[in-house]
Amino acid sequence: MPSSRKYLEPETISRLAGLELRARRAVSGAISGMHRSIYRGNSVEFAEHRPYVPGDDIRHIDWRLFGRKDRLFIKQYEEETNLRLHILLDVSASMNYGQGGANKLEYAKHLAASLAYVVLNQHDFVGLVAFDNELRATLPAATGGPQMNNVLQVLEETRGGGRTRMGPLLDRLSEELRRRSIVVLISDLLADGDEALHGVEHLTATGHELVVFHVLHSDEIDFPFLSPARFEGLEDSDLLRADPQALRRSYRRAVERYCARLHAVCIKRRADYLSVNTSVPVGVTLTGYLSRRSGKAPPVAPSAELTAEERA
Repeated sequence: MPSSRKYLEPETISRLAGLELRARRAVSGAISGMHRSIYRGNSVEFAEHRPYVPGDDIRHIDWRLFGRKDRLFIKQYEEETNLRLHILLDVSASMNYGQGGANKLEYAKHLAASLAYVVLNQHDFVGLVAFDNELRATLPAATGGPQMNNVLQVLEETRGGGRTRMGPLLDRLSEELRRRSIVVLISDLLADGDEALHGVEHLTATGHELVVFHVLHSDEIDFPFLSPARFEGLEDSDLLRADPQALRRSYRRAVERYCARLHAVCIKRRADYLSVNTSVPVGVTLTGYLSRRSGKAPPVAPSAELTAEERA
């Protein structure tokens, strides 16, 4: 597979076949329970054609194209797109933890590419922002085949490595996204907790539908270390020498409290929150989420939950 396609693997594509991401409530160009535009008329800019499906307004059929192709196509306008997805990808230094496919940043890039594939396959719009303490890459929302290549190129070329500064960035993006959209935040959320929560609340308060993929390595969830070790900060020079077995219970309690706090804010703001373990294949994570979202599978609890013994 060419390097530019490495973030969109055939086995993941196969798993995603037939799945869609639909808006749950009215966002720009989408109505909950319907995959149809809320905008009509000729005052908006033409974007592309899509195949006619029963139930489409025949006034939007391109009869000239029918004469050439002998197939029915609908004229789709930029503001008639059913959905706009904006992916916010954290590329800060802490995302570099892990090896191979379990590396958080590599996992997050695969997840972003797979989400883009699903939405572009619906003939909808996808945009991408990569950030750490500043914007590292910005890809405006667009649709059509070339946009998938654009997404993959940005993912391939983008490097980060700075400290996470999420609050001001989320505030800025919530104001700059002119049309209400589905916004997917992919991050380990290892930032100032209050700042991250404020950003989440601001995004939803401005009318966007938010989905949070909280990406964690299994080491960060289970804390499996046994021997005395030196722990180094991922985004600073802090050092801690300690016996991991003495820290494990308090560490896991702190992780659970933080995840629970994030989850509670998302529930309050009608946003989706998923604690994602990089040991689980991207295809499994995403197909499970999209199936649950569409009502085809039961919901699951956040994966960082403690056992009953550890709660004691």
